[in-house]
Amino acid sequence: MTACLPNSPPGDGKRSVLFVCTHNSARSQLAEALMNHFHGDEFRACSAGVEPSGVNMYARIVMEELGVDMARHRSKSIREFTDRGMEFDYVVTVCDHARETCPLFPGGKTRLHQSFSDPSRVRGTDTERRDAFRRTREEIRAWIESTFFSSTPPDRVAGFDFSGNADLSGDPEASEDADLSGGAEASGDADLSGGP
Repeated sequence: MTACLPNSPPGDGKRSVLFVCTHNSARSQLAEALMNHFHGDEFRACSAGVEPSGVNMYARIVMEELGVDMARHRSKSIREFTDRGMEFDYVVTVCDHARETCPLFPGGKTRLHQSFSDPSRVRGTDTERRDAFRRTREEIRAWIESTFFSSTPPDRVAGFDFSGNADLSGDPEASEDADLSGGAEASGDADLSGGP
């Protein structure tokens, strides 16, 4: 049973968002925790993976630095939500592999994509790995602020598929390591800075 429930109680007024990446171990977990911690009064966030593999310990560590306890977070399959017919106001893929392999999500009213660097790919000292997770944490935090709390509502941003009906099926054998961007990249020609 999934711990996050996107469907708000009547009169709650909160919007729901599902963050999706390949393993639901790092980027989508960070995004869920950031949205719930800083904007839990307006949003209810969940996360899931195409191939869930467990929450990365460094994701927990860098969120603890912000006073966020992720002890109850666990890696979840996107099927936990699709099989139960759960609906979200926003479905956000945070890596290219998830965008390519994520099945049709009929419960997503607005679909967004933003690829972030994968901190779990960094090898090195404990400090270097923590720094990688901190950088991705801050990339995601800045994107959440500029996308959901700017003068341009997410469902008015040009260049994204908002129908929730796009066929995003792809090669399920593709590796998440194919994301070599090294930084956040906007999908398509999206302009996140201006008006509608």
